[in-house]
Amino acid sequence: MGLGKFFIKMSDLFTIYRWSNLPAIVRFNEADSSFSNAMLSFFTFYDQDREDLLKLMHNKIVENIPKIILSDIPLNTKKRIIEEDPNIWDRVLDISKEELKDFVKDDNIMSKITQEYNLKKENIKIEQYLRLITAKNEININKRVFKEFYEEPYSENERSLQKLNLNIDLKRKIDQYNKALFDLIIRLTNLKRWNKMHRNINSSVSAHSYYVMFTSYILSLSENVDNELMFNIITASLFHDLPEAFTGDVISPTKRKVEKLDKIITQIEEDYVLSWSLKNKQVNDVIKNIMPLIINPFKGEYGRFVRTADLLAAIIECSNEIRTGNSNENFRRAFFGMKTEIKGTSPFDIYSIIDEIEYNTFK
Repeated sequence: MGLGKFFIKMSDLFTIYRWSNLPAIVRFNEADSSFSNAMLSFFTFYDQDREDLLKLMHNKIVENIPKIILSDIPLNTKKRIIEEDPNIWDRVLDISKEELKDFVKDDNIMSKITQEYNLKKENIKIEQYLRLITAKNEININKRVFKEFYEEPYSENERSLQKLNLNIDLKRKIDQYNKALFDLIIRLTNLKRWNKMHRNINSSVSAHSYYVMFTSYILSLSENVDNELMFNIITASLFHDLPEAFTGDVISPTKRKVEKLDKIITQIEEDYVLSWSLKNKQVNDVIKNIMPLIINPFKGEYGRFVRTADLLAAIIECSNEIRTGNSNENFRRAFFGMKTEIKGTSPFDIYSIIDEIEYNTFK
């Protein structure tokens, strides 16, 4: 497939930070922010035609790919470039797509991930609104301490929201979703993976969740799955760690230490999610429909894709530590342990991807 190097490169989203030229009390990276936006988008568009939702999620996933080439260009700088000459920005994107060929050797995948779907006009406006709400959440968190630094981006963001002139009922609905979701999202952003060990490149549970969704989607594209399976894969991968907002990051080895402990933890997770959704009625209908995918993200055919992506994400995190000189042997042992596990989990031949990751990790 020639995707191993690409998956390693996509983990750069963990080190590309939002508002990077401003002080912050919570430092959001691009993967954190994309997870937040994807969650809000999923709930907002859930009642629409399934194909429209999948097109939107496709765009949400592939729009981040140029960032691994361009790094973080602040929003205000990007807006100024487009205002000065829109063609220049288009050329920048075209060049980044050309450079992407160094990482993606699969022509079929390359053609799919360099194209975005044309959305309905109203959906484009809603999507822009959701993007601004995501930015507003990040600004508001950091504005509490660094008010003078965030006043200008806050005001500019508010003006952009006003200009969209969204239907008031829809705005109210989105605001209700946002209020219910952001409390969970900020918890997942503050939960750090592998937190017992020193890490050179940190990743939060929210960043990991976005990366798993990204990876499972790319794997799904390579296998040309149908829309129903694709929906289940995207949903299960996006929400697979949501219960950790309530329980914390209980690692798999701990769950397996005592017989039946994993089943008890799963029941506790389901109880927490149900309790939260009942307290937040605006999300309750959606949660009820997707609860099996949240609680059993690794079950059935969709689950094999999600578990494969979950293991790949962890392997990449180990690779990042090894490549950046982290001498903790636990990362090396975990790398090879998960390499063995993933080959028995994946619904297709994943050897070429794993071999490419291993080569680029230890060369």
